[in-house]
Amino acid sequence: MLSLIRFDPVTCDLIRGTGLSFSLRIGGAGLGLVFNLILARYVGAEGVGLLFLGLTVVGLVGIVARLGLDSIIVREVAPHASAGQWAAVGDVAKATIRIGLISSLLCTLLLWLAAPVLADVVFSKPALAHVLYWLSLTVLPATLAMFYSELLRGAQRFIESQLAQVFITPLVTVFILFVAGQAFGLSAAMAAHIAGNIAALMLGYLAWRRLAASHGGGERTELLSSRLLRSGSPLLWVALLNTLVSTVDVLILGALGTAADVGVYGVAARLAMLTTFILLAVNSYAAPKFAVFHCNNDLAGLAQYAVRSTRLTLLIASPILFVLVAMPKVVLSLFGPQFEQGEWVLVILALGQMINVATGSVGQILIMTGNERILRSCSIASVLITVALNFSLIPYFGALGAAFSTMVGGVVLNILAMLSVRKKLGVMVHFLAPAFRQSIRQS
Repeated sequence: MLSLIRFDPVTCDLIRGTGLSFSLRIGGAGLGLVFNLILARYVGAEGVGLLFLGLTVVGLVGIVARLGLDSIIVREVAPHASAGQWAAVGDVAKATIRIGLISSLLCTLLLWLAAPVLADVVFSKPALAHVLYWLSLTVLPATLAMFYSELLRGAQRFIESQLAQVFITPLVTVFILFVAGQAFGLSAAMAAHIAGNIAALMLGYLAWRRLAASHGGGERTELLSSRLLRSGSPLLWVALLNTLVSTVDVLILGALGTAADVGVYGVAARLAMLTTFILLAVNSYAAPKFAVFHCNNDLAGLAQYAVRSTRLTLLIASPILFVLVAMPKVVLSLFGPQFEQGEWVLVILALGQMINVATGSVGQILIMTGNERILRSCSIASVLITVALNFSLIPYFGALGAAFSTMVGGVVLNILAMLSVRKKLGVMVHFLAPAFRQSIRQS
């Protein structure tokens, strides 16, 4: 693997640029792991299952509240910020925050009203209603915190962006759960999530306000809002479909199984996701550069940067994969004996996540080059396969069937997206692709 990385200027730029982001994501992932460990010890598999199921539902609602704009913001801001066109940057900020405020308030209200139906009718778990009531209060702060973080990322303020997006929330949640978890259990965990998202919003808002203080916006926000919503519409479906690929297993398992089943599966799934936080760390730095490369019509530079980022990501993720695959039972035993039964679930999910890492930042490349509708089509195919497999396998194999379905769905999505990048842009960006001598076809 070491031979795949040559420390040329492109790779050095990636290492420098992603170093702090990677460190913050390691810290955030570590804090998230600590949170899950404390939670599992305090509330057991059933309590963990109720919280994870609630977070999954709220996560889907949050995606609707964002209307796909979180994926558009970086693409809109990065070229203007790079060119010093701060009036245009200010326009994007005003329009997105206004839309996010309205949409998240509406989604919070709808989730609050739907909570009893979801708990009693869909999942047959009356205790889930209480969880949904409280977690619905995270939709608004989480939506606006994400928007401010993406605005900062588009303006290449990576430190503030990553602090708001991946670090402050788990820091606050761990602190509150550690202080109050033993006494208040699941209630403390829910309060911790609410407080963590509010803290992320405050940090993002203050950082953006400080950046924008010396720059004004124009008066085109009404027209811009309409254009942003049109651009975000296909990406809303992409985000929903992508999230369904990774969460339909929890939803179907929650409907067909017990809360304890969801708890065991959820812990294994979150451990497997440790292999992808590295990809997210690289993407946080590389995505704005993809947008700039495309804006400058430099597909050769985009391809070179993408291949280097894929190899760097895979190099760093490999040790985590080895531990999860080689010692799954040992890792799960840290959460308590109830969770050891998920060892094969963890192995399957970890292998699927590694394939995701190895194919590279194909989804981000499609978005940053204006090909979000192609990504939407790839996501639709992936979701259809994932849902069909989950309904077919979970009744017979339980959590193992859910894990296999999720792995297959994720692999299908990334392979289709990788082939779409090749067809549309004429480049390959997986870890074995040549970084310098690709045949570049201008789009």
